[in-house]
Amino acid sequence: MKPEEEKIVDEGKHFPSHFGEVYDAMPEKFEKRKDKVKPMIYWGLTAVCVLLVIFPGWLPFIPSWLVRTAGVIGAVSSRALKADETGVTGTIVALDGIAIIVNKDSKVEDLTVDQLKQMFTGEITNWSEVGGDDGEIVLIGREAGSGTRDGFESIVEVKDSCKYAQELTATGAVISAVEANPLAIGYASLSAVGGTVKMVTVGGVECSEETVKDGSYEVQRPFVFVTNKSVTLSEQAQAFFDFATSADAADLIRTAGAVPVNE
Repeated sequence: MKPEEEKIVDEGKHFPSHFGEVYDAMPEKFEKRKDKVKPMIYWGLTAVCVLLVIFPGWLPFIPSWLVRTAGVIGAVSSRALKADETGVTGTIVALDGIAIIVNKDSKVEDLTVDQLKQMFTGEITNWSEVGGDDGEIVLIGREAGSGTRDGFESIVEVKDSCKYAQELTATGAVISAVEANPLAIGYASLSAVGGTVKMVTVGGVECSEETVKDGSYEVQRPFVFVTNKSVTLSEQAQAFFDFATSADAADLIRTAGAVPVNE
């Protein structure tokens, strides 16, 4: 290792050039997952995979060795596999509740999926049609390519037919836009919603970790590890996969903002 690389290591900012270096240096930490001290590489890689699903725009900023490691496993998807996507296996590792948010001053407390469909396609244009005050509905959504947008539009069956007033590039921007406009409605991942906006129930069901996990809340999406059926995972990749799909990763997944399915 060059002197300047040693300096970076000392400062805690150096990343190994590939996953194998880490595994070869401390294989016992991968094999003893139940130890009190969890291997830091597991926590880091699980967080990266979950965050890449929630925030795909971060991909260009992830160190190349992490991207290569994720590639060994296969891919991460924020939707279930389609019937025609053969040759691969999807393993759900987490769920994400997509909360429907309105301004805190809105009188609307509950909406059905059908009402959401009609609102976002322009069939319902006034809040008075769904129990609110008179006023034109302002639709706030994410940009094309957003995983949250894809999840919402797929579930509500409004793919490519929404009449958005604004298409924003970040969840925080959607929340801020809804907060600022008493006539606005939007959607955001459950974990991102704070007290500045109001979550409405959908079909009488609140968006919460419990209702997402038991399936009673309808507007939700899975986070899925996708692996190639014809390829055997390397020892390192299999060790990571086993950890990420185990109860040991539940706290990390929850911290990253998703709902773990194994705990």
